[in-house]
Amino acid sequence: MTRPHTYLVFPPGIETIGGAEKRFAGLWYRTGLEGDSNLTLVGRAPLFERLRAGDEFAKFDTLRHRTVTLESPSRAAYGLTLARLRATDRRAIFHFINEPPTPLIPVLAKSRTAFSLTAASVTNYSRKGLAVSIFGCLNSGAIDFLDDDLAEMFRRWLPFRRQDITTTPGSFIDLDFFKAPPAAQKKNNLVFLGTFLERKQTFRLLETLPAVQAALTARGHRNLAFSFLGRDSNEGAPLEERAKAARQTVDIRIFFADRPSDALSEAKVFFSLQKLENYPSKALLEAMACGALPIVTDVGKSRLIARDDFAQFVPQDFTAEDIIRGCDAILSFSPEAFDQKVAAARAFMAKSFSFEAMSSYYQSMYERLAARADT
Repeated sequence: MTRPHTYLVFPPGIETIGGAEKRFAGLWYRTGLEGDSNLTLVGRAPLFERLRAGDEFAKFDTLRHRTVTLESPSRAAYGLTLARLRATDRRAIFHFINEPPTPLIPVLAKSRTAFSLTAASVTNYSRKGLAVSIFGCLNSGAIDFLDDDLAEMFRRWLPFRRQDITTTPGSFIDLDFFKAPPAAQKKNNLVFLGTFLERKQTFRLLETLPAVQAALTARGHRNLAFSFLGRDSNEGAPLEERAKAARQTVDIRIFFADRPSDALSEAKVFFSLQKLENYPSKALLEAMACGALPIVTDVGKSRLIARDDFAQFVPQDFTAEDIIRGCDAILSFSPEAFDQKVAAARAFMAKSFSFEAMSSYYQSMYERLAARADT
C-alpha cells in the first residue's frame, strides 16, 4: 500500500537535542534523502537550527520543505498549527514524540495518531509524567515504547490497549557517516558527551578525575585530556565551577559541540555512566562508531548496546579505582588490539542498530494505523 503521509511532532517545549530527537529526526532525514517524502517534521525553530548545525544533518536545508515550524511555544499556537495540518490532510498520521496528543486538538483522530514514550525506565517518570503518559496511551491508535519492561507494565495497566503497544527495535547509527580512524591517529583523550546530570553521573565522574589522572600517569599514560561535551542542567552549580579544584592537576575541557564526532574521533575512551540505563544511548553509539572504546555502567539493559569484547564495565556506584581500571585497560591496548576492538564494536552495531530495522518498524506502524482507519 502507499505509505501514509506522517507528521513527526516534537512538542513546542523541545528546543535542544537529546537521543530521542536525534533518533526521530534521523528517521525523517535519512528517509528524505532516500527519496521517500512521506515524513514531515514538526517542531520549534531553535530545535531545527540545532539539528541543522549538527554533523549528522549536513543536508538539512535540502529537506527544509518537509518541515513545519512552530513559531511560538504557546500551547494555543501549537494546537492551531496541528488543527490546520489536520484540516489540510485528513488522512495524515500524527506521531507525537514523548508528549501525548494535546487535549487542545479534539479534531485529531485517535485512529490516525501514534505516541512514542522514549524513556528507558519507569523511574524517569514523576507521578504527573505517568498520568500524562497514560492519557497519551488512551488517546492514540498506536503506542510505541523504547523499553520492553515499561511497555509490559503499561500493557498490564491498560489490558484493553495491549494489542496497540509495541516496542521499537532501538536506535540506529549511520556507520557510513561516523568513521573510526586507526588507533595510531588518536590521542589520549577521554570524553563524556551529554547533558550534565546526576542520573548520567557527570558529577561523580568529575570527582574521580584527580585520582584517575594521578594513577594513569603513574602507570605511564601521558598527555591525558578529559573532555565534557554538553550543557549544564538545573542541577546545582555549573560544571565549570565544580571543576575548578580538579583543574589544578587535571586537563579538563568543558564545551558544547554541534559536531561532537570531531572530538569523538580523536578520543580513545568514552564514558557512558548512566545510573539506571545506557540502552539505547545515541551518544554511546556515536562514540563507538567513531572508534572510542566505552567504559559503561553495568546497569539495566546496557549489555544490549555494549559487550565485553569491546567495552569495559563498572558498577553503578563506581569508584575512582573502577574508572582507573577501565581507562588503564583501554589506554594499554596496542594499536592493533585497539583497532580490533573498534572493528568488533562497529560490526556489532551494523547487525543490531541498523537504520533499516528502525525505519521498517515505524513505516509498518504507520501503514497499520492507516489501514485500520480506512476500514
